[in-house]
Amino acid sequence: YTFNRVSTLMTERIAEQRQTIDKLIAIIDTFQELIRPDAPIKGGCVVMNTAIEHDDGIPALRQRAQYAMNQWRQKITTILDDGIASNELPDTIDVDEVATVLISTLEGGVALSRLFDNPTYAQQTRRFLVDYLIDTLKS
Repeated sequence: YTFNRVSTLMTERIAEQRQTIDKLIAIIDTFQELIRPDAPIKGGCVVMNTAIEHDDGIPALRQRAQYAMNQWRQKITTILDDGIASNELPDTIDVDEVATVLISTLEGGVALSRLFDNPTYAQQTRRFLVDYLIDTLKS
C-alpha cells in the first residue's frame, strides 16, 4: 500500500515534466519528501526499510522489496532510455549505472537524515545529484 502511494506520487510528479533531466529531478524531489516532518508517508523509504529488516529473515518480504525496487529502477532506466532516444542525453551513458547511483545516493541521504534526525544529509544528496544530472548527463 505504502509503496503504491509513493509510486503514484512519483509518477504524477514525473508526468508534470517534459525534459528528461526534469523528470529525474522530480524523482529526487519526490524522494526528498519522505524525510519532511509533514511527509505524506512516514518512516522513510518503505522499500529500503523492508529490504534491510527482512533481507534474510522472510523470503516473501525480500521478494516484494526486490520487485518494488526493480519497478523503481525500471522507471528510471525508461526515462534515461527515452532521453537517449530523443537526443536529450548522450548515448554513451550507462543507464543501469546512473539508476544505481541515483537510488543508492537517495537511499543513503534519507538513511542519514533519519538516523541523525537532520534533513541536511538528504538536502546534500539532492544538490549533488542535480549537479551530477546537469553536468554529467546533458549532451
